[in-house]
Amino acid sequence: MLETPFGKVRVLVSDEDWRPIEAGIAFIEKEVDERFPVDGRWLIEVRLTPQKVQRHIFTIRFTPSLTISDAEIETGEALELKSWYCGNLKLSLGAVDEDWLRALRKVELTEVEYLDYGITLRIDGIPAGEEFMLPFGVAWQEMQNLEEEAHHTWYMAAPADMYPPKWLQQEES
Repeated sequence: MLETPFGKVRVLVSDEDWRPIEAGIAFIEKEVDERFPVDGRWLIEVRLTPQKVQRHIFTIRFTPSLTISDAEIETGEALELKSWYCGNLKLSLGAVDEDWLRALRKVELTEVEYLDYGITLRIDGIPAGEEFMLPFGVAWQEMQNLEEEAHHTWYMAAPADMYPPKWLQQEES
């Protein structure tokens, strides 16, 4: 569970009948990119090894501790994202999209549902007996200038962008 100014963020994994599935969930605080300063930036890695191939449902959601004044869906390249506002405070929850999952994980994203306070992904084709990892991103910011800073959390909550490219990983080793 991750504590944010908007409330507690949780990730739940279930089968297609909404029965809970045990998964390892790691909350990793990430450095903030100076081009897009935010107050908090986290990567959430959800890992599971299914016993059989079946549809899996992944939900990232928060329980609001503030009054939400607005919300918007803000998708992008390799990104499914929804943001919520309370005045000048903004929270963004991001997930990878269908193209990213097909290319990098060889699975099918069959449905994305934007909830009142979260996002649900339905994924088919996770191989039985193999570890699968699904990343989510979370970012929030108290904005001084809404027009100039509204995109900061969008960039910082994109989970695909939280992994350095392979060429950079090789240089660092």
